[in-house]
Amino acid sequence: ALFADYAARFDEYVEVKSKIGATHPQISATLSMIEPQLEALHQRVDASGNEEFDEVNRTTTQAANLFAIGSAAAIVFMLLIAWAVWRGILGLVNRTVDFSANIAAGDFTKRLVIGEGADEFSRIGQALNQMAENLQRHILRLEEMSRLQRRFTSDVSHELRTPLTTVRMAAD
Repeated sequence: ALFADYAARFDEYVEVKSKIGATHPQISATLSMIEPQLEALHQRVDASGNEEFDEVNRTTTQAANLFAIGSAAAIVFMLLIAWAVWRGILGLVNRTVDFSANIAAGDFTKRLVIGEGADEFSRIGQALNQMAENLQRHILRLEEMSRLQRRFTSDVSHELRTPLTTVRMAAD
């Protein structure tokens, strides 16, 4: 802003000098004496202004480039984190699906391995493992009852055949 203000003032000086020179030759002569110093000062300000502007421009460009690189790196980092979380969740879901398929196929011996915790996946894993244990226990009880029922039926059948055989022999 300082350099722009100085340049505007210098342009005003040149304009005023041309107007005054026509009407007041003495003032014009005095201004002509200091004009070389003003011109030299103007050139120095112009040169330093351009250097400073170039430096500011370089700094701004570097900052913009760093911001773009940093933003791209942050986006890549966030995408990697999102991918890792997504893979972790999909891994848990896939293990849960495989476990459910084993239960549907009648294999109650396998258990779902999910870390202990209070999150939803841990609670689902614990509930599914408990369900598999309960189903396995009930199936074993039903198999035992079925075996006892077959044995009872066999024993009753044998016990009933013996008296019937005796009655038939007596009737003959």
